[in-house]
Amino acid sequence: MEKAEYKANLRGAAIRAIEEKGHTVRDVSSGSGVPKLSRLEITNGQEKLTCAVKITTHPQGRISFTRSHDGTYKVLRDSDRVVYVCPAASDETKVFIAMFDAATVKRAFDVNFAARKGTDQEDLPMWLSPELEPGQRFIGSGFREKALWSEIIPMPDQIDESAAGDQPTTPLPPTAGEGETAMGIMDRIKAMLSGHMGVRPDQLEIDVRVKL
Repeated sequence: MEKAEYKANLRGAAIRAIEEKGHTVRDVSSGSGVPKLSRLEITNGQEKLTCAVKITTHPQGRISFTRSHDGTYKVLRDSDRVVYVCPAASDETKVFIAMFDAATVKRAFDVNFAARKGTDQEDLPMWLSPELEPGQRFIGSGFREKALWSEIIPMPDQIDESAAGDQPTTPLPPTAGEGETAMGIMDRIKAMLSGHMGVRPDQLEIDVRVKL
């Protein structure tokens, strides 16, 4: 299975889990490099919530949110809930899914930022797992027990990405055509990587080497 397809299936598992709890789900993802089904609007009766979906292809893997200068976090500041999705540690044919209040996740990242402030790690991207990990760089991890709910379900075989609402995402830029500059290509690559890694494009450096 291709990695992109595997990620889509992880997101599909999250959609299924949320819908089985009685929510109506609509995809509200938008922007260049933003994957479909990574931002959801979930409705249950009169309650309408915005939900960020964070996936990792590693069991108990880490997720990231970019901190802004005003102390808020990109995506997280506009979310009411965060859904964390990863392969189940006990069986990678199954998926672990947990839903958190966005405030719980923000506190974890705030604790991490405070612990690293003034050190040589202050400017490094913050990556945390709900599972507890040792070391100063991962202070704030271990918030799994604060999940609103969590469960392990079978990995779906495939996901129809149009199933969750009909609002399209902005497509990725087309591949570089004849005459496009190398800088334009690098900008496109940075834009795609920044969305995947949760960092700003200007925080990325790409080193291209040619093997002769």
